Amino acid sequence: MKAITILAFLIVGGGGLVWGFAALDVCLLPIQLPNTDPGHSSRVFPYREGILLSTADRIYQQSQSGNFDKPVRGLDRGKYADVVELFDTQEGVFILTASESPRSNLYHFTASTGLEPVLSEEERKTKYRQLEEISDGVFVFLTDDIVKLEEGRRTVGSLENAGQCTMSGLKDAKKTKSLILFRTTDSLCKLQGSRLDVIKLPNDDRLDGLDGAAETSDDVFLGGPGGVYRLDGHNRAQKIAGISDDSVITDFHEISPDHGLGRVLFATTTDLFAYSQAGVLIGVPGAKPGIIHSMHEIGGVLYALASKGVFRLDEAGKLERLKGIGTGGAIHTSSKTTKGVFVVYNDGRIYRLTDSGEIPVDALPQSHGAGVEKDEKPREWDIEDTRVGPLLATDRALYRFSEMNSWVLVPSGDLGGDVEIIPVPKIIKKVTVDVPVFVRARNGVFKWIDGPSDISIREAWNYIAIFYKEVVTIVASLVLIIWVFVYYSLYRYRWVRYYILGLLWPSRVHNQIFISYRRNDAREQAFAIYNELCHRFGRDLIFIDSEKLEYAAEFPAALRKAVEQCSGLLAIIGPNWLNAKNEDGSRRLDDPHDFVRQEIELALDHDKVVFPILRGEVTMPKARSLPESLGKLADWKALELPVLSEKNLDELVQSLFAKIRNLPPPKRS
Repeated sequence: MKAITILAFLIVGGGGLVWGFAALDVCLLPIQLPNTDPGHSSRVFPYREGILLSTADRIYQQSQSGNFDKPVRGLDRGKYADVVELFDTQEGVFILTASESPRSNLYHFTASTGLEPVLSEEERKTKYRQLEEISDGVFVFLTDDIVKLEEGRRTVGSLENAGQCTMSGLKDAKKTKSLILFRTTDSLCKLQGSRLDVIKLPNDDRLDGLDGAAETSDDVFLGGPGGVYRLDGHNRAQKIAGISDDSVITDFHEISPDHGLGRVLFATTTDLFAYSQAGVLIGVPGAKPGIIHSMHEIGGVLYALASKGVFRLDEAGKLERLKGIGTGGAIHTSSKTTKGVFVVYNDGRIYRLTDSGEIPVDALPQSHGAGVEKDEKPREWDIEDTRVGPLLATDRALYRFSEMNSWVLVPSGDLGGDVEIIPVPKIIKKVTVDVPVFVRARNGVFKWIDGPSDISIREAWNYIAIFYKEVVTIVASLVLIIWVFVYYSLYRYRWVRYYILGLLWPSRVHNQIFISYRRNDAREQAFAIYNELCHRFGRDLIFIDSEKLEYAAEFPAALRKAVEQCSGLLAIIGPNWLNAKNEDGSRRLDDPHDFVRQEIELALDHDKVVFPILRGEVTMPKARSLPESLGKLADWKALELPVLSEKNLDELVQSLFAKIRNLPPPKRS
């Protein structure tokens, strides 16, 4: 029955432990800001080696303790401290700062040296345009110059053919896979590697704007108000026929040849065109999408997000509109993630486009029934792909896309208002994927916590406050399991107590079994039992006078000490034990100074466990035949050992182990 009870307690405790740890989930915890007014422009910028915090007047680096208590050197307090953007590139980390004044500055940042200006004092005066990284390096575009950065420093004279491009009025820089196209006041130029080249337009065409550029494995395309052009190997732009000059290019997209439409699609404000093998643009047949906002190819399935809905390119190369998607609403935002492309419509719905070409029902969480609260407006939703998967920030709370293909509220994710997922730095996605996730809200900045192993000691209390039910369950289950093991160990394996006492107080575990006998009654049997018990339990735990008492020891005092120290006494009763006589003929047991009587009296007075052992043809003495002080001896159940057989000795050893608390497990015979 006890075994069943113990097993039940273990099942309950183990189940609670498993549930508690399984229920400890991700959450958002507030980060400790420095003792300064962060202001409304406070931003957190994660990068490959750490995290930076930009406040209204300073920039801080996160220390190993998790706090932002390390001001970044190289920036005067209050001087253009607002970080606008952070670039994590192959040439290092760069920070662009700005303030309410028109001035801004670009810094190279390292944890050891802090911030070092990249631009000169003259170049800071409204000349910064943008920073771009291609395979050949990192370049800073100014209004009248291009600067290449190497190891965080600008290089002088590093661009070939720099004199061919007039740098004044630089604008409209568009990056492709391996090059950057840009316009100046009177020319169109290409930057590839460290070489600048002027692009020659046909028939003195003038490109008044650069709407977009795209690079495929075979070609480079650019588009603007004057049409679409293809660059040849001599930097000549060849105009592509098939599209009107007043069309505005909104997107370029390279597709797989399986669609039979060529390799490149061009989206305009009115239609979708494909670049054919003949070198002309051909309108993609099928439905008319209207203004195409973006195109996405997922596992060979091409989607176009347009003003008239969501369109898909079918196997025949025709554009078809997906029914029931986006009806009555315009696209608010779209985001390509590892789980597909999420599209948020102003009709209050979120759709997920996958490589199946279909929209599964379970991937369409409604704003009124899939975790997103009713009073939150779709136009305030934003979706970001992070290292923990897709996250949805609404006006009030943060949600994550679960394995059940639905949006669920992140524990502690109801942040009150103005929730924003702090975006990953512009180029960091090419460098690392293990970027911390931070969320900014009306009441502070919060860090994504993956679980208990991701928190610091300072954050432990906040984490417990969120998952207090789970933590209470875990603690209660642990206490229950520990209690069961302690109880079971003390009940069944009392040797635990024996070894603990042996380490702390060695003398308290010696002489646990006291053997009391009369020498002229059962001396041989007593020593036979002594030797067997020494073999089973160890010699230190068994006391017999002739073996343990030293010569010249005070006999009565030594016996008294041994009885008081023991946990159990074996009273070996032979044929002459009860009626043994003194020299004067009186019964020895009636003599108060009889050592056997004193030993048993002392054991009974100290509530020791007494084991009467009957040797030979002996019966247990009745209380009336014993002195009054030994009357309780008759109440103890006697063990009959007519002969010292292995079976009888095993029975004795098991009885001793069951009754005496401080014995280790007996050895086998």
